[in-house]
Amino acid sequence: MTIYETATKLAWGITQGDAGPFSKAELAELRRMNPDSPGGIAFWRTFHRLINPEGDPSSAASERAWMILLSGMAHHAMHNDGMPLGQALFAAGVSEQRFVKLLEARDEALLDQVLVTARYLRAKNQPMNWGEMARLVFDDRPELRQRIAKSYFHAENSSHKKEESK
Repeated sequence: MTIYETATKLAWGITQGDAGPFSKAELAELRRMNPDSPGGIAFWRTFHRLINPEGDPSSAASERAWMILLSGMAHHAMHNDGMPLGQALFAAGVSEQRFVKLLEARDEALLDQVLVTARYLRAKNQPMNWGEMARLVFDDRPELRQRIAKSYFHAENSSHKKEESK
């Protein structure tokens, strides 16, 4: 399973609430999780059941990234496969400055921005594509960041065209 598919599956599982694979207690634990700690029961159970069921070797950096993604999902589980990440960020009113900060962030700064973004989108009740967010965390190719930027600025341009036609 790809990182995109895994993240999407996790986001849908969290979205299902009690009907999904996460109890309310597990979601609360994931929300409170400190990525600088060794991780709690909910994280490791999820990691071995849904992220790495084969028990393949994984790096501490990869595990930390999954901790951040799961914590972000637990804060904001509204997932939408059909909405590109950039479009969701524009729709939520994320400023260009904040948007650029997310796209330019790397390593620890990027992981911090994932949580900031998840909380912001939750406050705005804006669904997002967690598969794209996971790709952003795990894939440092410029093309991915360019694709996210295109969707943000396409949404901005569409918004301006709608306002002009009024």
